[in-house]
Amino acid sequence: MSTYIISDTHFNHERVVEWRGFSSLEEMEDRIISNWNSNVTDNDKVIHLGDFILGDPDRVNNILSRLHYKNLTLVLGNHDTRAKVNQYVMLGITVVGSLEKILCGKKVLMTHYPVHFQQKERYDLNIHGHVHDLKTAISEDHFYVNVTCESTNYTPILLKDILEVS
Repeated sequence: MSTYIISDTHFNHERVVEWRGFSSLEEMEDRIISNWNSNVTDNDKVIHLGDFILGDPDRVNNILSRLHYKNLTLVLGNHDTRAKVNQYVMLGITVVGSLEKILCGKKVLMTHYPVHFQQKERYDLNIHGHVHDLKTAISEDHFYVNVTCESTNYTPILLKDILEVS
């Protein structure tokens, strides 16, 4: 089992389609789902760093039924509502505010928003989402790694690859 990470898929979010350069919501979603399923298998774990799926429960179920994963953890983003959290939990998705882990000897904090720079005293790495206009995935000091869809070519990336380069 491999662990992948991604953020800000914004499924069913019409307002992001145009500035992401897609002609329709369907085109954007099909690209993200295709990229996701080209990498992630039904035996893999995915950590999603927030702003996952907007819309009604049927829309959430439709998107989830099209995605490969065995285990999904969602770090809440600013578009992940209380009603959605309840639905995700009922569907077996682990929902958290943030994740702290020691991986490859590094103290890693995974959040939706990038943390304040003073957190460098506590952590070696902040993997985050939320920042859509940043095309560079890794900061110069290798503390921040942005995994929004725009930074990862709309594709979940292996967590181990992030740990190797940061």
